[in-house]
Amino acid sequence: MTSGEGKIQLLLTIGLVICQFLTETAANVSFAQETSVAPLTADQVVQRMAERNEQRAQALESYRGTRIYNLEYHGLASKSATLVVAMTYRRPDEKKFCIVSESGSELLQGRVLKRLLEAEVEAMQEEQRRQTAMVPKNYEFRLVAYERTLDQGLYVLEATPRIKNKFLFRGRIWVDGQDFAVARMEGEPAKNPRGGRSEMPSTSPMKR
Repeated sequence: MTSGEGKIQLLLTIGLVICQFLTETAANVSFAQETSVAPLTADQVVQRMAERNEQRAQALESYRGTRIYNLEYHGLASKSATLVVAMTYRRPDEKKFCIVSESGSELLQGRVLKRLLEAEVEAMQEEQRRQTAMVPKNYEFRLVAYERTLDQGLYVLEATPRIKNKFLFRGRIWVDGQDFAVARMEGEPAKNPRGGRSEMPSTSPMKR
C-alpha cells in the first residue's frame, strides 16, 4: 500500500466514525424530545386542579353519567367484581346511584363496591367534601410521570393520604394537561381488603 492509499483509507475511517456519531446524536435528540420533562411541577398541577375543580363546582348545576367500577383481589384465591352504575348529580350535595349490571364475586360486590357507592353519597356532605378534596391539606402528591398525547399531556401523580379518613384513597391519578381535570384514578381505598386493588373512575365533573 502506498502512502497515498493509506491516507485515503484513514480518511474513510474517520468519515464513518463521524457519520456514526452524528446518527447516534440525532437519535438521542429525538428520544429526549419524546421523553421531555413535565412543563409543570406537582405543586403547580395540584394548584391548577384545585382552582379548576372549584370553578366547575360553582358552574355545574346537574349531570348524569355511567361509571364502571372494577375491583381485583389477589390473595389465597384471586377474585374480581364489576359494577356498571348510572349516576345522577344535582347541586349542591345530591348524588344518586342506580346499578345497571353487576358481575363477579358477590362478596366483593357487597362488601367493597356497593359500600363504596354508599360512602360516596355520604361524602357529599359539606364537611366530608372538605376532608376528601384532592388538595395538599388532605393528600401528599408526587409527580411520577408525564405522558404525552396528540392533543395534550397527562400528569401522573402519586397520591398519599395525609389524614385518616375512610373516604380517601391511595394510588395514582392522571390529570389532563389542558383542563386539569382528573381523567383516571387507579389505586385502593385507604381501608381496603388486604391484597385488594381497584381501578376507580374519575372524580372530576368534567370527565364523568
